[in-house]
Amino acid sequence: MAINRRRSSAQRLMKSMENRDVRVAVLVVLLLPVMTVMALYLVLSREQAVLQTTVKGGLTEHVFPLALTLLEEEEEGLCILNTDAVFIHTPACGSDVVQSVLFRFGFQKDLFVTLPVRPGNPSIGSGEILPEDFLHPSVNFSRPNQLNILAHRARYDKDTMRKMFPETAQYVTILRHPLPRFETDFFNSKMYRYLSEGSQSGAESLKDYLDEPKHWEARKSTSYCTRNCMSAVLGFPLDETMNMRDTQAAIDVIKQLDSDFALVLIYEYLDQSLVLLKRHMCWKVQDIIYDTRFLFFSKVRNFDYRPRPEDLAENFRRLNMVDYLLYEHFNRTLWAKIAEEGPEFDEEVDCYRNVLRKVSQYCRTDTNKTAIFRKHKWHEKFRVNRDMCKMLLRRTEEWDGFLRRRYYV
Repeated sequence: MAINRRRSSAQRLMKSMENRDVRVAVLVVLLLPVMTVMALYLVLSREQAVLQTTVKGGLTEHVFPLALTLLEEEEEGLCILNTDAVFIHTPACGSDVVQSVLFRFGFQKDLFVTLPVRPGNPSIGSGEILPEDFLHPSVNFSRPNQLNILAHRARYDKDTMRKMFPETAQYVTILRHPLPRFETDFFNSKMYRYLSEGSQSGAESLKDYLDEPKHWEARKSTSYCTRNCMSAVLGFPLDETMNMRDTQAAIDVIKQLDSDFALVLIYEYLDQSLVLLKRHMCWKVQDIIYDTRFLFFSKVRNFDYRPRPEDLAENFRRLNMVDYLLYEHFNRTLWAKIAEEGPEFDEEVDCYRNVLRKVSQYCRTDTNKTAIFRKHKWHEKFRVNRDMCKMLLRRTEEWDGFLRRRYYV
């Protein structure tokens, strides 16, 4: 009897456990859809929060849910790569450095750099640009019927250039303090040859010219620009630029240029300007590298760049009022843009200068080994080799032939 009672009790316990397992299983089945819905809700809520932090200028960066934390995404921000650029080359302003950067960028990214029709011509057009002044991509090029970069010399022509280049093209130029700019141009172009008085000696020195600029301007025997030259290249009316006296009219044109140009670099702050360009275009640090020797090659040897006496500087300023207004406006604009970049901008500029210094040191050696730059807060891991060094020092005429062979052979 006792044995039968224990057996019966055990059977009831087993049956009770079986019933409980069934109930748990049923409960799990019933709760599974609810749990799934809750999990999806949490994921979607997190994705929405991430996406909301990346909306800028009407654009949304779509990221994988949970790929980045909210804090990380806020730090990364939104950066849209732009490969279309129109650079207006201003004389004696460090334009050759920016031009070299753009030529190399176009070559490495397989873009079409606009070329003049005649090989070796440093300029595209004279005054107004016409379709017959520049070459178009051949049908064999990987990107037919699309112009990406203008870096050769060309006077700014808003209407024509807007038709030539995509709407996404960013307009960029570079300015320099007018007096040092003129000093460099005076000797690079041997301007003193065109400032004379018949058979008598002419303005043989820069000081001669600065002593009496109005006197020598009246005796100039060349059409080469000597007054308000940056303004003339940037599209100021040529018949008014030389003698513009209406300050408000000049300011109005400058405001329009401010609206047209995405960025105006300043020669005296070239490194800050290029880092700002990098950020604006969403480029990498290796895209804006230049060999520091390039600047040396562009300078006049054995020339005294000390500040000029105030009276000579004032003489020059009176005849170049438009260029001074232009430079002072965009110098302020540059620093306003830099201030918007935040307190870490200077840190990135320091890192960039360190990269430039190391690249220049490497390119001065005769080693065939590749230089590797390790990943850093301000740049990813990248390499520099001898081919890169050659590209960094390639001049305009060399790039011209190099790009023609790529596009048309």
